[in-house]
Amino acid sequence: MNKVLEHLKILHLAETLSLKLLSFKIVTLMTILSGQRCHTIHVLTTRNMKVPNNKVMFIVNDLLKTTKSGKECTKLEYLSFDEDPQICVVRYLSEYLERTKEMRHDHQKLLVSYQKPHRPVSKDTVSRWLKHELKLAGIDTSTFGAHSRRAASTSATRAQNSR
Repeated sequence: MNKVLEHLKILHLAETLSLKLLSFKIVTLMTILSGQRCHTIHVLTTRNMKVPNNKVMFIVNDLLKTTKSGKECTKLEYLSFDEDPQICVVRYLSEYLERTKEMRHDHQKLLVSYQKPHRPVSKDTVSRWLKHELKLAGIDTSTFGAHSRRAASTSATRAQNSR
């Protein structure tokens, strides 16, 4: 995942990115940092989002592949990363929310299409955006796709924590 993070660092700051590149970067950062499936990122809403001091939290009420009866809702928390603003998901999410708030006319889905008519994107679109960034980072997407990223991100985290 270091290769992907290095790629994301070379992209411009949030305020200067096109909405397309900002969307791709948001999806990539959110999936890598959470280790969640693209489907989970796809179902996130602004309704179930909280933005307290220097973090963004989501509560997922939708039925997911891993949802079990009687189990608590999935909670995702992204912390600010002031050490490197180029990969601070909170910073990019804030910019994304500001730019897309007028595009959410009658829905509260977090991710919207960067092309008109700016409707909520499908889970396949989320996966395609992620795969596009993985490919740009030099990852062989014929071998490692959007789903492989989950195992790689959790393995990288485990390796970091064992040092």
